[in-house]
Amino acid sequence: MQNIKNRTKITNPHILELIKECVDNTKTMDFKLPRKIRFLQCEAARRAGLATYKDSTIVLSTFIYKETDEAIKSVIYHEIGHLIAGPLAHHGPVWQRVVNKMSQITGIKITRLYSDSDMPIHAEERKKAYKYIFRCKSCGCTCNYLRETVFTKTYNEKTLTGKPRWTCARCGGTFEKIKG
Repeated sequence: MQNIKNRTKITNPHILELIKECVDNTKTMDFKLPRKIRFLQCEAARRAGLATYKDSTIVLSTFIYKETDEAIKSVIYHEIGHLIAGPLAHHGPVWQRVVNKMSQITGIKITRLYSDSDMPIHAEERKKAYKYIFRCKSCGCTCNYLRETVFTKTYNEKTLTGKPRWTCARCGGTFEKIKG
């Protein structure tokens, strides 16, 4: 469930300038924008932004504020794309057509998901927020969790046959706890 209490008004002048630029640019494109879009901020570690169609609200994670202007604009356009595409579009074909057109016009890469290389600072901040980190002993891949789960409680348990309860999806190896 989304925590609305932690959302606050954006006061950072540079971010407000980027928002204005993105909204103004979008108005010049042939899209139907909501009359008023409300922009808020939160300290979400797992996502860069969130759009709520029913009240035309876009919430930006403060973690992205340290990224490049292009990366921040990409998130803003991504979320504006959700408001344009509609409440049931998610990341489907309608949303993709909207953001593809935005990308062509602005020259900014707008994607469904952002990799750590797209937003390296946000990636580092996100890693700090993880409460539990596990690493596969065989291939080295990691599993990161913000809260306690069945896995974090039972990662090293064995089944009745003596086999590990949890194994790596990539290689079948077992896990070691790095943090948590």
